[in-house]
Formats: sequence, structure tokens, C-alpha cells
Amino acid sequence: MLSRYIPVQSSLLAHLDIKDTISLSQTTKRLSGLYDTTIRAQGNINRALEHYFTSPIEFRNLQARTDALVACDFAYSFFAWRNLVHAGAEFSIFVENGTSADEVTKYVLRDG
Repeated sequence: MLSRYIPVQSSLLAHLDIKDTISLSQTTKRLSGLYDTTIRAQGNINRALEHYFTSPIEFRNLQARTDALVACDFAYSFFAWRNLVHAGAEFSIFVENGTSADEVTKYVLRDG
């Protein structure tokens, strides 16, 4: 039922810590699924990465192969449960020089 309101809910819940979200979900029966809905809406890394890559799963496989680390605005926003897409948001990938860096560079250029 609450899944219909994910955009509004995401905006409102972005201002709450996860412990506050859990507490809110325990206040009434109608809000009992709030935490699960929040996880689906805000805790889905693939959904967040869709704004940057055509295939988030392919990018995450690349990360695993190359030990690439995503940092800056994107990483902070994701782990802080904040709005991930905003003008000027910085998305940085750190990877060791060499074949891993070459593979990540080729992927990013190919993916656009």
C-alpha cells in the first residue's frame, strides 16, 4: 500500500536516520511496512546507479573485478540515505593504475 507513495516517502524519509525510520514504523500498524518500503526505495544500489550507468549490474561486476571504489557525493549520499541525483553531484571512481584502470576507463567511455 505505501509503495504507491515512494517518491514522496523517499523525500520525507531522506531527512530521517534509519533508526528514526524503524521507530516510526513501530508506531502504527499502517506504518509497519515502512522500513521494508524504505529499503526498497532508498537502499537499492542498482536503482541509484541507473542514473550513471546503463547496466548497474555490469558496472558492479566491473567493480568486483577491478577493485574499483566509488566515492564522493554519490557514496556519501547513498550511505547517508540522501537524495542521490542532484545537479553537480560528483561521482568518482578510484582504481589502481594499470590494467584495472584501463578496463574501468574503457567501460566508462563505452557506456557514455
